[in-house]
Amino acid sequence: LYMLNGRPLRGSYELQNNHYYVAAGTERFRSLPYHLAPSRGVMHNISDV
Repeated sequence: LYMLNGRPLRGSYELQNNHYYVAAGTERFRSLPYHLAPSRGVMHNISDV
């Protein structure tokens, strides 16, 4: 997982509720404009997972 600025998370302890993250594979990180972030309907709280 990556933060929206492209920095990879070091572990699950860095996850915070109501923040956006990017799941990535082997492809290089590509920053997208904020309006292309997922809608609230596809977001999950950490406590729900």
